[in-house]
Amino acid sequence: MWFNLGILHWVLGKINNPETASPMLYLFLIPVKLFVLIAALLLFVIVFKMQALGLAIGCASMIISIIAALMHQLMRNANRKR
Repeated sequence: MWFNLGILHWVLGKINNPETASPMLYLFLIPVKLFVLIAALLLFVIVFKMQALGLAIGCASMIISIIAALMHQLMRNANRKR
């Protein structure tokens, strides 16, 4: 499992690097990266804390709302720069 997370971290780092990714690709991949990270976090919490499923769902909804606010801010900044 840690090996898979290491590969995922490497791929996300490649996407995150501005020299290896175009800006439009970066904007397109932000939601994909966030979804993958949330899925990995949820899987981690559910596997190791089966009894804390309600807590995991609450944390996930909070994280998703924070990410939605950040995405909104990023899109506003991207539109402002044009």
